Amino acid sequence: MANHNESEAPMGTAIGRQAVPNIGKPRYGIKLGPNFIKSLISLIVQTIRNEIRRAFNKTVFQDVAAQLVKVALTPAEVARYYGIPEQTLANWRCRKVGPQFVKAEGKKILYRRKDIEDWLERHKVLTNQTVW
Repeated sequence: MANHNESEAPMGTAIGRQAVPNIGKPRYGIKLGPNFIKSLISLIVQTIRNEIRRAFNKTVFQDVAAQLVKVALTPAEVARYYGIPEQTLANWRCRKVGPQFVKAEGKKILYRRKDIEDWLERHKVLTNQTVW
């Protein structure tokens, strides 16, 4: 009896519990040509894109909805939703300018949404288009 190792096993034979596949023979009568493979890859990529979009939109919309309900925002949230960098907010707090803020528990800085909106309204610059 010849001693065969895995690399010498003929195609389609069983080695231990794993079977070596028949690579050259189409399975179940399906021929996997290049167009089928391209279509399959395209379908997989599109499905992944759709799932990423759906997960992103769900997260963003939930986050925005939650922020609309919040009355007080952290400096990071103010930066994200109003476009004012956190460092600018910190500089304004040191100089006692900018929107009013609350120092909760001795450390935590919070901005009331109404204070930010009022401050932005007071610092509006009129342009020629708004005057007409």
